[in-house]
Amino acid sequence: MAQHRAEVSVHTKAKRLRAVRRFAEYVRTLEPRTEVPSTQLLPDRRERHVPRLYTSDEIQALMKATQKLRGPLKPDTYATLIGLLAVTGLRVGEAIGLDCSDINEREGLLVIRNAKFGKSREVPCIGPPSPRCRHTWPNATRSSPGPGAQVSSSPETALGFCHRR
Repeated sequence: MAQHRAEVSVHTKAKRLRAVRRFAEYVRTLEPRTEVPSTQLLPDRRERHVPRLYTSDEIQALMKATQKLRGPLKPDTYATLIGLLAVTGLRVGEAIGLDCSDINEREGLLVIRNAKFGKSREVPCIGPPSPRCRHTWPNATRSSPGPGAQVSSSPETALGFCHRR
C-alpha cells in the first residue's frame, strides 16, 4: 500500500507508516493478535541539507554586486542584509524581521524576536558596527510599513521572503 505511490517521497511514506505503526501498537493493547508493521519496512533515513558556506571573497563579491541594483534603498539594504547574514549566522527571516529597537550597540547584541518555534534569542555581534553599517541601517530601515522599522527595500514595502530569490 504505502510503497506503490511513486509521486510521494520516501520520507512521506515512512512518516505515514509510523502513524499506522503507532495505531497498530495501540490496537495491540486491546487485541494481542494485532500485527504491527516492522520499523525496517520503510526506514526513514532522511539526510539533512548541507549548508553552503561562502568564502570571504564570495561575500564581498555579493555585497559589491548589490550596488548594481536599482532603487534608492536596494543597494544598501541588500548589502546590509548579506553582511548581517554573513557575520551573525541569522536565518533570512530573522534578519528581515529586525527593526532598530532590536539593536543593542552598547551590549553588542541583536535581539531576535519570534525566531524558530516562536522563541526569542540574543545574538552577539563581535566588534562595533562599521561606519557604513551605522549609515546604512537607518537608511535601510526607514519608512517601512507596519510596527517598527523592518528592513526595507523601498520606502513603501518591507523586504520579504519573496525578494530573496
